Parts: sequence; C-alpha cells; structure tokens
Amino acid sequence: MIDTLQFLNYDLIVPIAIGAVLLFVVFVWKEWTLPLRLRFYLHSIVTLVSIFSLSMLVLKPAYWSSAATTAGVLLTEGYKKEQLDSLKKEHKGLRVVQYQNNVPMGEVLDSINPLFMLGEGVRSFDFWQFEKRNVNYLGGELLQGTTRLNYERKLSVGDSLVVRGQYLKSIKGHKLILADDGGNEIDSVLLEGDAKSDFELSTELKVSGSYLYEIREKDSLGETVSNNPLPLQVLPREKLKILLANSFPTFESKYLKNFLADAGNELIVRTQLTRGKYKFEYLNTERRPIYSLDGKLMKSFDLTIIDANSYRNLSQKSVRVIMEAISSGGQGLLILPDTGFFRLPSKASNFEFSKAKSAKTSWDKWPKLTLEKYPYQFEENLRLEEIHRSKDEVLTAYQRKGRGRIGTTLVQNSYQLLLNGNSQVYKQFWSEIITTLGKRKSDSVAWHFDVNFPVKDEPIFFELRTSEENPQVIGENGKIPLMQNPDMRELWYGTTYPRTKGWHEMRLEKDSTAVMNFFVMDSTKWKSVKSFKTMVENSRQFNSLSDLPVSKKILKAIEPLWFFLLFLLGMGYLWLAPKFLSNY
Repeated sequence: MIDTLQFLNYDLIVPIAIGAVLLFVVFVWKEWTLPLRLRFYLHSIVTLVSIFSLSMLVLKPAYWSSAATTAGVLLTEGYKKEQLDSLKKEHKGLRVVQYQNNVPMGEVLDSINPLFMLGEGVRSFDFWQFEKRNVNYLGGELLQGTTRLNYERKLSVGDSLVVRGQYLKSIKGHKLILADDGGNEIDSVLLEGDAKSDFELSTELKVSGSYLYEIREKDSLGETVSNNPLPLQVLPREKLKILLANSFPTFESKYLKNFLADAGNELIVRTQLTRGKYKFEYLNTERRPIYSLDGKLMKSFDLTIIDANSYRNLSQKSVRVIMEAISSGGQGLLILPDTGFFRLPSKASNFEFSKAKSAKTSWDKWPKLTLEKYPYQFEENLRLEEIHRSKDEVLTAYQRKGRGRIGTTLVQNSYQLLLNGNSQVYKQFWSEIITTLGKRKSDSVAWHFDVNFPVKDEPIFFELRTSEENPQVIGENGKIPLMQNPDMRELWYGTTYPRTKGWHEMRLEKDSTAVMNFFVMDSTKWKSVKSFKTMVENSRQFNSLSDLPVSKKILKAIEPLWFFLLFLLGMGYLWLAPKFLSNY
C-alpha cells in the first residue's frame, strides 16, 4: 500500500524540472511551425510522457511499504555455537547473517526484526547501520589473554613508563615480559594461573624518540607464546625556570629541590632566616637574589612553588603581583600546604576544602602504595581540574586563572617514597604536577585520536584544533579532507585510512612543527584487548530489545524498467510517426 510518494534523488528535482520544461517548450515550438493537425496534439502527449519517464529514471520515485520481517541473527567474530543453536530452536525460520567490517547491510537488515547479535559485536564505525533497529546484543566468548591495557603513549624523558592490564585465563608458570625497542627484557611478572590476573610492568625513560616496546608472553620453558607491540613517544623534557620560596627548610622542600635540579630546571631557592633576611641557592642558573616580588621579576619564572606559611605572610601587593603574572603571563603557582592552609577562606586559598576521616590514601597509578595525606578533601566543582586521583577522591588539583594555573595537593611527606625505595613513583608524582602547572608553550595545534591501536586499512577518526584558516593536513596518501565544527571554528574533524604498517605521521601543510605521529599495527596484534573493548562498546550501544514495532516500513523504489519502457516506446513512436502520419 502506497502511503507517501518520495524521490530518492530529491535534491535534483529543480534542475530536472527546469530541463523537462525547456525540452517540452523546444518541441512545441518545433511542431508549432507546421499546420495544426491531429499529429501535433498526439506528438505533444507522447513527448510529455517520454520526458516524464526520463525524469523519473533520474529522480527514482519510491514509496513507503510495510516490509515482511522475520527474526534474524548477526554472527560476529567469537560467537558461541550453543547460543546460535538455542536461537534457532526458539525462532523458527531464523535468518542467519555474517558480519563484515564496513560493508553496507541496509537492505538485509530491513527485512529482519528483531535482530540478535552474537560474538564480540560490530565495530564502532558501523554503529550507524543499526540506528533505529531492534537489536539485542547477546555477547560472545571472551578470548584468553590481555583484555585491559592502560599506559601513557606520550611521555617525557625522566618519566616512568607504567603498563597496567588484566589477563584472563592465565596459565600457571607463564610470564609477561616488557621488552624495550632493542629487544632487551627490562621487567616481568609471573602469572599464577588465575581466571583473572592484574599485572603491572614499568621502566624509566632516559632518551627521547619514537620507540616500539613489546609485551611478550613466555611459557615455563622460556619459549615465546605471543608478542604485542607497545608504541611509545618519549619527548624531551622542557626545562622550566622555577622559584622555590620557603619560610623554613623542610625535608619535603629539600628532596623536591634536588629532584627539580636533577631534571635540569633553572632553580632559585629562597629560604627565610629571619624577618627580611633570606638564604639563596642557585641551581642551573646565575646568581640573582630575590628580596621582593615585583611584576617583571615574577614574569621571568615559569613556575613559583611556595609553602603555605610564606603564602599566608605575603603582602596584598605581592599577592596582586603574583596573580597578575599568573593571569596575564601564564605562570603557574604551586602552594605546598600545611594544616592551616586548609582553614583559609576559599578567596585566599583559591580552593574549597572539607574535613576527611582518613590521613592515608593511595594513587590510582600505583594503587598498592600508601601515601600520607592531610585529613581534608577537595570540594569538587566545575572549576576544579584534577592532576592525581585516588578512586573517588582528588589528591592533587588546580584551577585556571586567566592564562595560568594555581594548584595544590593533599599529599604530605612525599619524600617518604624515596626513603622507601619508590623513586619512580616519586618522580612520576612530581613530574605530573610540575608539567601541568608550569608555564605552557603557546601550542597553536592540538591533535586527538579516538583509536588506541590503529590497524591497517581501517578508519582512524581524529580531531584537530588550530587557529589556522582552512588548514590542510598531509598524510600518507596526500591531503586529508577536513570538516569544520559549526560552533567551534578552531575544531576540525578528519578520517584517514593507513595503507601500511609501522610509524606514520600527519602534519599541517603550512607548519612543519605541527606533526602527529602514530603507529599502525597488524590486525592480529592485541586481539584480546580489541575484542574486549568491542564487547563493552556493543553492550552499551545495544543493551536490550527495544519497543519498535515488528512490522517495519521501508522505502521501496518503483521499478525503473517501467519508466525506461515508456521512454523507449515514446521515442520509437516519435521516430516512426512522420513516416506513417504525414497526411494527418
């Protein structure tokens, strides 16, 4: 039954209508020059029908029709045969469809309702094909191996590479080994044969560059069972100009001073001896005593670290100078707290706190270690941005002020980490604070990828933020088309399809420094990680059967052969008619 007539090529209606009218006018003008006879009217009608048929061939008219549907099942990789057999028993005449990546399935899916999905599920770039469809995702078999993997893909020299994950169905006696770019095995963990095992591997990064680390699995005889790449970019650590102001020396400031100097930062340490008298230390920089804080002086530093007592004793003028340097110059301020700092009004401390029960905590990146903290907690709001977190609690945070940032931490006596032999944790803890709060370079370009493990011949969606007008991105295959966000003029979207494995780069045509490097691997690598991620995504996307009606309306095109036959008959008549109707 025809409900509403539509055209599949609706956007061509205007040019086709204009062309059809012009054709008909030309024909009428041609026939009008001859005496008006019967053939004029007959030819006009036939011409009108022929032009109409030709127009319909281009516009492709279609109508909404009730499609006969039946239950179906979509099989994806890793499906359970037992589930399929159970569905076949429950739904007679069940239609079985095999899933293929990035292949249009609209015509097949139109005749299926409901649709059951077995296995790991469909790839996220194919979700659009299942919009407004009655889909029930039933899952599949979890693969043996690493199912969760977490590590920072871009770090700086001096940082620690920490790889955490979860391994399913491990075999007792097997080992997971972290190997560097040269194949040297630098850390390992023994698997105990548990159904679910958490693991952690780490190493310190000393040289900048693009590297390909590996996670290897070896059996009890030392034979390699599997190996998966771990692409990593190590950036040179940016050297900062830092002022460290103390009201009196503490162990915390002593070890922090040594850490900052060893990392190559230019550091001036000012420690108050008595009122108006200070002791100065100069590390990696020239001698420059600092007695008062003025605007020009403060803008020469990238970061100021000040203990809470010195911060409370600052004059109003000094506070204004520091805040102006932060707001307009982009400098950072880190306040090392004491108990009194948490009782300051929020206008003075720049943060809001409340009492907490515990004075012990852990850090999500090193959950097995215990850290000392002040018995307070941050009052979270939209302005608060975290640096460190422990489960549901923020440990270190900052707030933006103009172009700069002001931060503080709840953790105290972090030097105990060094004394207990956890130097990697100490370095990572302070590196993240200093890097986050330090004055930032004015990066005009920022890249963001939504694919953790790019695979050859599969789409990679990316975002680009740049102030450049009409940017041109150059990739492996030439220029990559970009689409601009209508609301945020500096945000652009693009998609690329890498054709080869290995390291790739994308860059802006007019800025050779604006480069994004990424590693493309074989589809067989990290298969268990990708399979688990796909299952999670499908579970969120297709959580249950919807209330969509079983009878589905589909847009069905009118058979174009009928219009072609009408056009053919019309043209045949107009060609033969002059020979047989010359006397009419």
